[in-house]
Amino acid sequence: MPIEPLELRAADGPVLEAELSVPPEPWAAVVLAHPHPTRGGNMRSLVTGSLFSALPAAGVAVIRFNFRGVEGSSGEFDHGVGEQADIVAAIDALAPITEGLPLAVSGWSFGADTSLVAPGGQGVGLQEAQGRGHRRPSAQAGVGDGQ
Repeated sequence: MPIEPLELRAADGPVLEAELSVPPEPWAAVVLAHPHPTRGGNMRSLVTGSLFSALPAAGVAVIRFNFRGVEGSSGEFDHGVGEQADIVAAIDALAPITEGLPLAVSGWSFGADTSLVAPGGQGVGLQEAQGRGHRRPSAQAGVGDGQ
C-alpha cells in the first residue's frame, strides 16, 4: 500500500509528523499511538510499525504519528496532557477519509494510556496488558510518567 506523509496540527499548536496508508476498499480505520516519547518511542516503534504494515493489507486504513517533540514533530513532551490533543488531531485527520467506517484508537504503553483519556479516544482505545502496580491514568494527571 502507498504511504502518504502528512502534517497534522494539534489544537494547541504543535505540527505533527504523520503517515497514512489507506487500502482501496477499507472496512475500518485505526489511529496508532506509539510508546513513551522520552524512552525512545516513536511512530516506527516495533508494535506500531508492525501494525502500520499489517493493517492496510487486511483492509484497514491506518494513520500513525509522532507525538509532539518526537523526531519531525514540533513542540515538547507534555506528560500525556498535550499529547491527548495529538491523538485528537490524528482522529480528526483519519475520520473524514474513512467516514462511516468503524474507527479505533490503538496504542502501545504510553500511547495506550494517552488514547484512553483523550477526548474522542475514550472507550475505543486498545490498552496493552500492564504490569502489577500500574495505575489507571486520569485526564488531569500526566500519563505514563509516574505523575
